Amino acid sequence: MGMKLFGILPDHREVYKYQIENEYLRAEVSAFGCVLLSLRLKEKNDLDVVLGYKDLDAYLTNKGNLGAVIAPNANRTEGASFTMDGIPYPLEKNNGENNLHSSVLYGAQKQLWKLIELGDNYVVLQLKLSHLENGFPGERLLNVTYYLEEKSLLLKYDMVSDRKTVFNPTNHTYFNLNGHNSGTVLNHTAVMNCSYFTPVKQGAITTGEIRSVEGTVFDFRKGKRISEGYDPQDEQMIFSNGIDHNLVIDGYDGTFRYFGTVTSDQTGISMKCYTDRPGVQFYTGNYLGCSLGKEGADYKPQMGLCLETQYFPNCLVLPEFAKPFIEKDKWASTMTRYEFEY
Repeated sequence: MGMKLFGILPDHREVYKYQIENEYLRAEVSAFGCVLLSLRLKEKNDLDVVLGYKDLDAYLTNKGNLGAVIAPNANRTEGASFTMDGIPYPLEKNNGENNLHSSVLYGAQKQLWKLIELGDNYVVLQLKLSHLENGFPGERLLNVTYYLEEKSLLLKYDMVSDRKTVFNPTNHTYFNLNGHNSGTVLNHTAVMNCSYFTPVKQGAITTGEIRSVEGTVFDFRKGKRISEGYDPQDEQMIFSNGIDHNLVIDGYDGTFRYFGTVTSDQTGISMKCYTDRPGVQFYTGNYLGCSLGKEGADYKPQMGLCLETQYFPNCLVLPEFAKPFIEKDKWASTMTRYEFEY
């Protein structure tokens, strides 16, 4: 384990990055944004399989939320407002008239987190959120743990609030199992235990419908190259500029379960994925565009894919969808695991 100075913020605060490792994996996490900066597979010549920026200054903008923790609410909320117990809560309009990922300007991914604990193979960071910060209620504590266990990266999120609030965090890491600077991910193969998806309308806003993947580009149940899920004439593709959709995880009952595997077309690396959430946003980096990548990388669209575990998009507005509300003074938690095989 170790910690190094990552950079200095404009207000002169120091930002550290933390290295954790075990026999198989090595990762770096930044205190700014609780960002996963890198994830290296030691037995694969230290291959780094996550996209990232070259320095702290680039993360101050972090277009695309590379590696970032998103909290307290992932994905899009129509009209940038929701109502809980009869009280309206206006949110930041940062995606047209809608809200995306809580706050683009001042969200969890743009704040300096506090180090709580650092071990050889884990790090715990904490963020304090004030009542109505970015529109969400409650004085809150959010702890995020990055933990390396065997060939797995486990992410654990824990929150407590002094009043009822929203708890729907995720991680926005872009993976490329050929290596972070190796080109398209569209030739990766995906197998997803997801028989349904939630369609979107103009603005990539989820409608409330839960539709079978049968006969659609989103049917990855038997496994196929991601490129086989691309149809430029498909209305859903047009609305989202490609694959950027929530898949409904089969058999969801709140327990921790396997939901899918992505496999490289070049390195033989597979990534098996698990969560206790009902959905996963399958996003193929359609809006990527970054010439400030680490090691001189110039990231283009579809050079990374995200598997963002979550409650369904627009769930704060749509009555059909379960709500990610937690009661006051009760710790809530969620976990996601990415397990590598090769």
